Amino acid sequence: MNPVARYIPQAFAHLVPDRLLTGAPDERFATCNNCAMCDTRAGPGLDSQAAAKAFFSAETKCCTYHPDIPNYAVGGILLDSTAQGEFGRRVIEAAIARRIGVFPSGISRPQKYSLLYKSSPTAFGKAASMRCPLYISGSGACSIWRYRNAVCTTWFCKHADGFEGRHYGRLCATT
Repeated sequence: MNPVARYIPQAFAHLVPDRLLTGAPDERFATCNNCAMCDTRAGPGLDSQAAAKAFFSAETKCCTYHPDIPNYAVGGILLDSTAQGEFGRRVIEAAIARRIGVFPSGISRPQKYSLLYKSSPTAFGKAASMRCPLYISGSGACSIWRYRNAVCTTWFCKHADGFEGRHYGRLCATT
């Protein structure tokens, strides 16, 4: 298996042609389990205040993005009987019960979140109040990893292989 294939949600893997993955660099830096954007140690020429501005909070990582979830992914989440999927299933069931942002096309992020996101660009990766409801506190894992949307799948904060890796990441985001 191509090492890049592990980054593609299982629900969508059959849709990605092998040729797209051929020759793709393995993303060594944009890893959720060891987030490169959470290193807040001050380095040479970087004091602790500058580090706090430059890096994400370890409590949020890039998971201050609240995804829209398409209907087919909602179905996959609701049918997922794994232990990891339980948390996401409960969050989705609660959203459906509230009937806010629930449409035949899927579940949309709340308008309140969209307003906060647009008006607070420096809060991305830092504000615990904006953390995705599908984020599992403590473990730092995504409860819907296998069904995450395109934004979450193609988010790369650091790129392997410099310009080529960045170009590949952007190509994947638009394909």
